[in-house]
Amino acid sequence: MEICIKILVSGHVQGVGFRHFIWSNAKKLNLKGYAKNLPDGNVEIIANGLNDSINKLIDIIKNSYFDIDNIKTEQISNCSFNDFKKL
Repeated sequence: MEICIKILVSGHVQGVGFRHFIWSNAKKLNLKGYAKNLPDGNVEIIANGLNDSINKLIDIIKNSYFDIDNIKTEQISNCSFNDFKKL
């Protein structure tokens, strides 16, 4: 089943290649959406795709080498993307 999730990642995730890491893995998992830096130092990820693929992306984030403090997820509606982008 296809779903859309907002993932908010906090920690040392800006200026360290984190968005590129997310973009690369999201492409491999055939996800659509985006990853963008927020003014508060967090990174927001909107991922649209198969539930299993989104869960794999979350596991990849949790097990990454980045200094992550917290990951919050929230299912959202009305997602329509053609690709996955770094914003």
